[in-house]
Order: sequence, then structure tokens, then C-alpha cells
Amino acid sequence: MFACLSKPSHSQLSDNMPTAVYTLKSIACPSQYVSLTDDNIVGHSAKSGVIIEWFAKFDESVVTFQAVRNGRITDDYIYFDSDTRTLIRSSSPYSFLVKRSPELHDYFFIKLQGSDLVWTLTSWGENSPIKIQRKTDSPEQLWKFEKVSD
Repeated sequence: MFACLSKPSHSQLSDNMPTAVYTLKSIACPSQYVSLTDDNIVGHSAKSGVIIEWFAKFDESVVTFQAVRNGRITDDYIYFDSDTRTLIRSSSPYSFLVKRSPELHDYFFIKLQGSDLVWTLTSWGENSPIKIQRKTDSPEQLWKFEKVSD
């Protein structure tokens, strides 16, 4: 189910993106979702046993992502490891920026604060890593937040 809320200004997300449980679907490869397999943040299709739901806690345009397993929020967060420049599972939260695409208003870039680096999915195989790249406005860098039913 998609979140259907009033149209906000493009700079404000808190009115349109409530703190809730979401799946994060790749626009370039709609069968792939941001997933947690083992300790890796990857693209994976919706299969039972693989975490694809995330509790997204919004504060203005800043968000943290916490894994949801069997309907319960876990202690696992998506974290950016600056040493390896990868997204990993962590017990510590990391605050990302979410910016609406100027051309495709239902889709979003997920950015690292203080940089032009964004999440991207460049390979469509199961367990393909979500990579960090410079923002190029490519479809591989766009994500759809699908609100999970209450």
C-alpha cells in the first residue's frame, strides 16, 4: 500500500513522510528492495525470511532506518561505515537525508549528510550491495517508500 497524504512543499518531508514501517523499492529494478541479509544491506526480492521492512523515523528531512522482523522493530539499523564506504547493519543509528526527486515527486534520493553521495543499486541480482555513489539523478539512485499496512 502506498502512503496517500496531502501534497507538501518539495522541501518538507515531515508532512508527507510520517514515521512508520516501509519497504524501500528500487525504481530502476522494481523487484528489488533494500534488505538485510546476514549483516549486509543489499537489494533483494520480497521473499519470506529476508528483512525488507524498515521502521523509518523521520525528523524533518533526516531519517534513521531500523529493521523490522516478524512485525517487531529490532535493534538493527542501517549504518554508513565511512572506512569501507558501505552500508552495513549496526546497533547504532545513522541519520540519512531524504530528498524528493525534482522530476518524479513520488521518488526519493537517500543521501549521506554533508555530501553529494546517495544510495544506489547498480546490479539486479539477489543480494546485490546497495552502493554509495555521487548523485547523478540516475534511476538507480531513486527509491519508493511503500508504507506497510497498519
